[in-house]
Amino acid sequence: MVELQESVKIRRPDEDIAEDIAALIRRFPPLMQSRHWLTVSVVDGVVTVKGHIKSAVGARVLLDNLPDIPGVVSVDSSELYNDDDLRLAVGRVIPPGVRAVVDFGHVLLTGTLPPRHKADALIRRVEKVPGVRRVSSKLN
Repeated sequence: MVELQESVKIRRPDEDIAEDIAALIRRFPPLMQSRHWLTVSVVDGVVTVKGHIKSAVGARVLLDNLPDIPGVVSVDSSELYNDDDLRLAVGRVIPPGVRAVVDFGHVLLTGTLPPRHKADALIRRVEKVPGVRRVSSKLN
């Protein structure tokens, strides 16, 4: 008979958990590239990650590894965005002929605006997409 041991959560100082997270970010180049656009806070083992990551892969690596850090109780990533997913979300609100380039939440609209579309209205629509920090336009 195999005896199963109960999983024990380790209590660690929040500062130690935060340092382990910083080390994770330093070890993975796509996360290292995004470090200036992220804020990470730890309170009683609860990790809150906010901001922007360049790629969906980078976001996945971060979110998959955070729960494995000893002392992490839970992770709140409700305000974490990645440019790959953000570009797709913006693509759902822009008309044909308009292209969107996303860089850490900054959206640049280029291309030709179809007839009967107003640039100001389009910019306001794009600004409402969760995760968009700023919108610039170089529309024809």
